[in-house]
Amino acid sequence: KAFDICDKVKPFEYFGEYLKTGYYPFFLEGLDTYYMKLEETINMILDVELPLLRKIDIAYVPKIKKLLSIIAESSPFMLNTSKVSGAMEINRTTLISYLKSLTDAKLIASLYKDSRGVSSLQKPDKVFLENTNLMYLFQGENVDEGNIRETFLVNQLSYNQIVEFSEVSDFFVNNKYTIECGGKSKTGEQIKNLENAFIMLNTPENAERREKLKEKTSMIDLAEEYARIEERNAARDRCSGSLCSIERETGAVDYQCVKQFVREFRLPILRKLIDA
Repeated sequence: KAFDICDKVKPFEYFGEYLKTGYYPFFLEGLDTYYMKLEETINMILDVELPLLRKIDIAYVPKIKKLLSIIAESSPFMLNTSKVSGAMEINRTTLISYLKSLTDAKLIASLYKDSRGVSSLQKPDKVFLENTNLMYLFQGENVDEGNIRETFLVNQLSYNQIVEFSEVSDFFVNNKYTIECGGKSKTGEQIKNLENAFIMLNTPENAERREKLKEKTSMIDLAEEYARIEERNAARDRCSGSLCSIERETGAVDYQCVKQFVREFRLPILRKLIDA
């Protein structure tokens, strides 16, 4: 359980390594060959699995690789179908089908404003690489910290939640929660008038910021209190996902909201990114 693990290790000490080389099991075979094996796997997906399973003509595989390269260079990015299809010399319908194939292959993540009504011909509003390890593979050490945060959150929440594009923040989750990602300069101004709005904060080095947050009602503290109650009821595993690093920025927090939030967000990685 996450609580037991956190008693023995400090997950954040290894979080930077996880972002670079921790998503795929290749790290068990050594880090020296990690990206080589990851690249080989990607080529296997594109050269063999897509033509075999998706019936894509192998002659078009180079164009799909070019599309993935375009996405990797600027991920995450707002998709301009006319510009991208023109650069690739393909039509819009073909571009959308390629994006769908890359999404199904878990190489990219596509967000829509309303995923419930997505059609096969609808373009995604924002496109990410599927996980942060792919960002480091394609971009090396030139990755943007803000993009890393967003990609990580999309990857983790998409595991068992519905993550949609939002015009007022970074993400809209389960048709209810508004989530904004941020670093040390992020404030709650952007979401202060929104209900069920949270900030995914990643600034463990900023002591002053942490002290300021401690003065407010802490979603993490309330979640941990709820977890202790659940433990006494022999059901602590139901909230083992906890809240990751999402911190409420807008005044008092409804306890029932916290209770529901903890139950819904069961992330497939350890529960905290920051030691608040």
